[in-house]
Amino acid sequence: MKRKLQTLFLAYLEKSSMAEIRLEHVSYRYSPDTPFEKVALQDIDLSFTPGKITGVIGHTGSGKSTLAQLLNGILRPTEGRVLLDGEELFVNAKSRHAARFRVGLVFQYPEYQLFEETVFQDIAFGPKNRGKSNEEIQRLVEEAAHFTGVEPDLMDKSPFELSGGQKRRVAIAGVLAMDPEVLVLDEPAAGLDPSGREEILGRLVTYQRERGKTVLLISHSMEDVARFADELLVLKEGTAFLHDTVEKVFSDPEKLTEAHLALPQITRLILDLKARGIPVPASVHTVSDALFLLKKLLKEGT
Repeated sequence: MKRKLQTLFLAYLEKSSMAEIRLEHVSYRYSPDTPFEKVALQDIDLSFTPGKITGVIGHTGSGKSTLAQLLNGILRPTEGRVLLDGEELFVNAKSRHAARFRVGLVFQYPEYQLFEETVFQDIAFGPKNRGKSNEEIQRLVEEAAHFTGVEPDLMDKSPFELSGGQKRRVAIAGVLAMDPEVLVLDEPAAGLDPSGREEILGRLVTYQRERGKTVLLISHSMEDVARFADELLVLKEGTAFLHDTVEKVFSDPEKLTEAHLALPQITRLILDLKARGIPVPASVHTVSDALFLLKKLLKEGT
């Protein structure tokens, strides 16, 4: 009985940490009521599955970065509401300020946001501004550094002495240290070489899995979202064109072409094999899954 109660309690804690973020008929226009007015997002009405990674993809200008800034409170919807666990983020200035801690946003090239004298101070900036105690700040900084691979011997160094990859990890750690309920990643691996991309994204996925966080991964890389996301939101000209599981979105190449996107190379290979009569599932989208499948087929002599 004791073990069962412990299991139920841990399950409750895991579930309670999963935040739901919802957009209710959200639109955003830049320079409204002027000759330069531009509609960036139009009538977005959806919710992101708590505790999952949702990949957000779309052609340049589709509204991806605008969406990220709306979720974090940097921008306010022209129409509609943004809600976190049913609570509107823009009721007043206080709630909007709080939204920036509740929804952590990692910008493209976040290393350009570093400004403190030491790495520790930079990572600690967020929790310090949340009024955390010194002991709590120490714990949050250490945990964030662990998840992002920031070594302890870097803590007293100036962030401007670090390499590009180290700066990126420190900047992301600064967002994780705020312990946000939702994490929005706007091209977190932009500009990194393949090994750097693998490390950064792999560590962020580990963080999400261990903490049960709701994560939005905005990316131009179809391969990255195929590998790391559970669901996909496809934006087209500011509208929510597709919103479903990775498998279902990638199973409709015509729709993706309509959104000016292309399937991941592995998915195209699998679909081509399927068209040639080879019994392969259309749900394979990553190199590792394709390699496992092809080895199995060769072994079976298919």
